Amino acid sequence: KVSFTQAVLAELASVNGILVACDAKHMPVAMMLPLVVHGEQTKRFQSQASAGVAIRKRLWSEIVAAKVQAQANSLKRRRGADFGLGAIAKKVRVGNATAEESRASRIYWPLLFEDSRYRRGEDGDARNALLNYGYAIVRASVARALCGAALHPALTLHHRNKYDPFPLANDLMEPLRPLVDEHV
Repeated sequence: KVSFTQAVLAELASVNGILVACDAKHMPVAMMLPLVVHGEQTKRFQSQASAGVAIRKRLWSEIVAAKVQAQANSLKRRRGADFGLGAIAKKVRVGNATAEESRASRIYWPLLFEDSRYRRGEDGDARNALLNYGYAIVRASVARALCGAALHPALTLHHRNKYDPFPLANDLMEPLRPLVDEHV
């Protein structure tokens, strides 16, 4: 258990610091954002909140293409070839990103782990627990970086969950997931 005084929290905010509190599973549960130090914060929050559907869909397709390309690169490093994922990354289009992401996933996971029976999210598989832990660390880092860039982590591009305060972090961490995957 750690305690902070109000003076410490105020000083942290005055130097544009962000405090992210995590639960027992290392998932962010709260975040303190500096509100006055970052001169662009209000402008960026307003721009982010007013981004239209078309731009959000375009950005999401770019994120998915980057994720699939990162998976292709991971397979190249681990298995010597990308098994067509590089070509799939180039096929990602606005409005169809999820289908290409799913197609790539069906190829990626069995090849990465050299296990044709592997399924992401399956209970009881230790690899999934390790992936979740690694993703939590990446997600927290992305959430902190978003706040440091005066972006609000709740104003999302794609991910939707009314109980998740960091959907934009979930969006932007997608291309970073293969870094965790390779270590697992």
